[in-house]
Amino acid sequence: MHHKNTTFTMPRLFYDNIATSCNAKIFFWHITENSKELSELIADNGLSLAEAEKSFKSASRQREWLATRALLQLTPYSREVIRYHSNGKPFFAGNNMHISISHTKDIVAIAISGHPIGIDVETASRNALAVTSSFLKPCEMAELQNVQDQANEAVRLWSAKEAAFKLASEKVAILKEIGITKNANDYTVTYPDCSVAKCDSYTLGDIILSVATFGY
Repeated sequence: MHHKNTTFTMPRLFYDNIATSCNAKIFFWHITENSKELSELIADNGLSLAEAEKSFKSASRQREWLATRALLQLTPYSREVIRYHSNGKPFFAGNNMHISISHTKDIVAIAISGHPIGIDVETASRNALAVTSSFLKPCEMAELQNVQDQANEAVRLWSAKEAAFKLASEKVAILKEIGITKNANDYTVTYPDCSVAKCDSYTLGDIILSVATFGY
């Protein structure tokens, strides 16, 4: 996987093999700054560390909040304001484009599309295998037993369900309610109301990215 760093203050990561079915634009940052440095990057947009501190008690969540908005400034939607629905799903206050956000350790990812979208990023080393009973149905756990690299596949299944949840969180309360089937190069996810979505899975170095859409 090829990637390079730009000369921006924050190291933006580029990946060249992401081609989503809904033509989404996906942006990444590797967070190296502290909260004060991040707040300085977004000061021109009227945002501040105080707003992050008001929203989150955790210092790591504050950094993620700040980094997300700093990253947004380097997209075509730099002047948009991110708001949240009551279920926590993000949206642009003055734009009909759809946005989804994910974080893992020091990586922030944003997906923007003209259609509903959900993304999730995970480190490949995450121990999802230890908690499969919390997010997989019994039949899905049985299928996992047939996979050679169960640890890696467990992370992919977790990530795919997380992305599917973000795509349509109003349809489900917990990940275990989402059904999932592995295809050759992607996953099919099924919600309790029998609606179906597609989830693409990408390996980006030591990161796993999942992009869920309704198959546009």
